[in-house]
Amino acid sequence: MTKIKYSGSQWIGAIPIEWKVNRLRYNCDFKTGGTPPDKYGINLIGDGYPWITAQDMGNGFEITKYTQYISDDAIKLCKYKLFPAGSILLVCIASVGKIGYSLEKTYSNQQITSLKSKAHLFDKYLLYLVISLSPMIEKDASSNVVSIINTQYLKNINCCFPIYKEQQLIANFLDEKVNKIDKIINDLNKQIDIINDYRKSLIIETVTKGLRNKIKLKDTKINWIGYIPQHWNVKKIKHSFVDNNFGIKVGPFGSSLTDCVVSESEGDYKIYGQANLIRRNFLFGDNYITKKDFNRLKNYEVIAGDIVVSMMGTIGKCRVVPNNIERGIMDSHLIKIRLDKKIMNSKYFEYQYEGNNIYEQLLYYSNGSIMSGLNSTIIKNVYFVYPPIDEQNEIVKYLDSKCAKINKILEEKNKQIEQMQQYKKSIIYEYVTGKKRVRGAEELYG
Repeated sequence: MTKIKYSGSQWIGAIPIEWKVNRLRYNCDFKTGGTPPDKYGINLIGDGYPWITAQDMGNGFEITKYTQYISDDAIKLCKYKLFPAGSILLVCIASVGKIGYSLEKTYSNQQITSLKSKAHLFDKYLLYLVISLSPMIEKDASSNVVSIINTQYLKNINCCFPIYKEQQLIANFLDEKVNKIDKIINDLNKQIDIINDYRKSLIIETVTKGLRNKIKLKDTKINWIGYIPQHWNVKKIKHSFVDNNFGIKVGPFGSSLTDCVVSESEGDYKIYGQANLIRRNFLFGDNYITKKDFNRLKNYEVIAGDIVVSMMGTIGKCRVVPNNIERGIMDSHLIKIRLDKKIMNSKYFEYQYEGNNIYEQLLYYSNGSIMSGLNSTIIKNVYFVYPPIDEQNEIVKYLDSKCAKINKILEEKNKQIEQMQQYKKSIIYEYVTGKKRVRGAEELYG
C-alpha cells in the first residue's frame, strides 16, 4: 500500500511519500514567442519552421499538421526564439489553457509560451502535468480583464515529481488510456457531423421543395436555388421587409456602446450579441445599459419575432428573437431584420437561411470573401424562396418537430463527449499526482 504525505499544495493534495515537490522553474525551461515584422511575415508554402497559433492547439494532442511557417530570413535576421522539439506549448493570452505538444522545432507569437523539460524530467510526463494544471491556470487567468497568465506565475507553480522511470511509466500508461478516450470522442464527433449533415439536408430539401409529393416543379434559373414548386415564387429578401428597406438595420457603432456597458446589477436593458446566436440562447450574457443610454439607442432595440444576423466574426448566423426576452438592444456585430408577417414566417426565414444556397449568395455578393463582414446591402439582395404563407407555416411546424428530435440526439452526443473529456482530465490528474499508481511503480523505489 502506498504511503502518502501532504504535498503542501492545495491543488495537489496528498502524494506518495517518495515523490518530491518543487517549482516548475527548476524542472523546465521557458520561452515566449514574438511577432516578426510584416516584411519577413508568415507563409503557407512550408518555407522555414512551423509557425504555431492558438487555433492549432487544444486538449493536449500532439500537433502533427502545420498550416503556417516562418521564413528562414525572419529566423536569421529577427532572432526569434525557437521552441525545441518536444516542447509543451501553452496559450497564455486570451484562450488561456489551450495546450499542444510540439514534435518539431517551432515558432509562435507572444500569445504562446513553451515549456521544455530539463534532463531529469520526461517530456510526455510534463505534458500530462501541464494538462492537469490547466483548470487552475484558466481560473487564475480569468481574474484579469483580458485573460492572461505571465511566465513568472508559471515558473512559481509547485508540482509533484516521481523519479524519471516512474514518470515514463505514467506517461506511457496515460498515452494508452488517453488514446482510447480520444478515439471514443472522435467517433462521437463523427456521429455528430453525420447527424448535422442530415439535419441540414432535411431543412434545405423541405424549404425549397415543400411537403407535398408529386408536385410540378419549375426552374428558377437561379444557380443557388434551382427547381422549386411551380406555384412558389423567388424574390430578394428586401421585398419582405416591413416598410420596405426600413425593416433592416445594422447595429450601433462600437464607440456608441464602448463607454456605456455596465453590469446586470447596474443596468436596466440587456445587450444582445453574436454569442446569443451561436449558443441559440437569449438568456446568455451579462452586458447591460442604463435607461438613459437605452433611450439614446432605442432604434437598435430587438423584439420578439425580429431576425438577428451576425455580420462579423462568426458570419451569417441567423436566429429569430424568441418571446419573453429581456428588453434590450443589439450590439455592433448584429443586423436586425423585421419582416412583413403576411409575406414571410420568421421561423421559415431562419430555416431557409441555414441552407447552403444562402451562404453561397452571401459569398458571391461580398466578392468572394465574407471574412471582413456582412452589410445590409449584401443581405437585401439575397434571393429567397417564397411559398404561400400557409405552406410556410406547415413547413415550420414539420421542421420544428423533426429538428426537436434531432437536437435531442445531438444534446445527448455532446453530453457524452463532455463526460469523456471530464473522465480524461480526472484520470490524468489522478496519475500525475500519485492518487493512483501505475503497476510496478512502487517497486522502483526498493
